[in-house]
Amino acid sequence: VVFTFLTASFLPGIDLLIGELVFVLPFIIYLKIRKHDLKTTFRANRVDNRIVGVSVLLGISITVLADELDRIVATFIEVPPEWHELVSQALTIDSLSDAIILFTAAVLFASVFEEMVFRGMLQQAFEKRVNTPRALFSTALVFAFMHLYSPWTIQILILGLMLGYLAWRS
Repeated sequence: VVFTFLTASFLPGIDLLIGELVFVLPFIIYLKIRKHDLKTTFRANRVDNRIVGVSVLLGISITVLADELDRIVATFIEVPPEWHELVSQALTIDSLSDAIILFTAAVLFASVFEEMVFRGMLQQAFEKRVNTPRALFSTALVFAFMHLYSPWTIQILILGLMLGYLAWRS
């Protein structure tokens, strides 16, 4: 996260892409040094087609819910202009290459790498120490706060809970 903020000014467009790579690499290196099985630790299991279908339906539903929550939260919490500028700048697409980089970073890398770390490694560690509901909530809370954008914390927390439940069930 810090790396992405630091590189945003001189690596526009690819800062998010590099940031996601930098985010996951320490975990992979640590697990390799400790001789952990990456597939098991990151929950890289084959997923049943029914789970994929349910995930798509839940994803669409949570998108609608998150958009509505965003509108409600915006009536109570004013987004600081700096945050709005930062998000707008990060999501600006001026060319096809910008679109490809943003899609790769935000959709492919972020979704895969963050799920590996949060729902794979972190959630499993919590599941070994506390009961499942507490593990799901704890992981979702860390996931929400890691994104640093306070007006979206509620939406990200709900998304984290849903993703945690799906990872646990599948």
